Amino acid sequence: MKTFLFFMLIIGAHISHAVPRSFTLNVDEWARPRSGERVQSFPSLRDFAVVWSAAPTGSVVEIRYPGGDEGSLWASELSDWLVALGIASEHIKLIPGHARADQIELLIIEPR
Repeated sequence: MKTFLFFMLIIGAHISHAVPRSFTLNVDEWARPRSGERVQSFPSLRDFAVVWSAAPTGSVVEIRYPGGDEGSLWASELSDWLVALGIASEHIKLIPGHARADQIELLIIEPR
């Protein structure tokens, strides 16, 4: 039994390191009319939600967005949707200056 538990811990640790912690949302996806159902249907946000739900307490979501007014509006709206979907606003950080103007990136930062 101890061997089995040890094996499962090793597999779990390996899987947790293999899970991506960065998710990209394209401007083309976001440009469509949005509703709660639509936002939850975005593949990158669905994947994000799965990983976030397993993230340790104290984890933070960084929203890295393109600069300028358009990027700021996009990031603020995405942040509002994440709060509406159950992520506390104090766990969301907005980071301007993403290299691509047509993408926004969500990163899950785990506590050390």
